[in-house]
Amino acid sequence: MAGGGAATNSGIDFQHRLGALAMLSVLTQIDLVLDGLVASGITELRFETHDDIDDLVIATKQQLWLVQEIGRAHV
Repeated sequence: MAGGGAATNSGIDFQHRLGALAMLSVLTQIDLVLDGLVASGITELRFETHDDIDDLVIATKQQLWLVQEIGRAHV
């Protein structure tokens, strides 16, 4: 499957912004992405994984948060 153009750029921008917020949450110990995320202990951030929901995976000590941007129509 091939992708590109505005849709891919939008998804990558989304990944970068949300990933940056998650990293900032770790550094500041302030929940900026999801309530309780910092307390659950972020252990890993993964981008473009092999999961069905693949934009961003936030691994914590207790669970995985799978994040996917919902597609947008571009006109």
